[in-house]
Amino acid sequence: VSTEEGLSLAREYNCAFFETSAALRFCIDDAFHGLVREIRKKESMPSSMEKKLKRKGSLWKKLKVSLKKKREAIA
Repeated sequence: VSTEEGLSLAREYNCAFFETSAALRFCIDDAFHGLVREIRKKESMPSSMEKKLKRKGSLWKKLKVSLKKKREAIA
């Protein structure tokens, strides 16, 4: 994924963007720790807030649909 595409998706889904490289071990720890912090925040949310988030649909599902549409448009 290009940097521009990653930034665009992060803005679209209102989430953090980390430019990483597994080969160079660049920012892998930062991305992992950021993810853990978000999971812990969600776990500490009141159940009413969690229910509202679930109704909106999962971020992963939205991301998969968005990427699938982009791939189909390219093909």
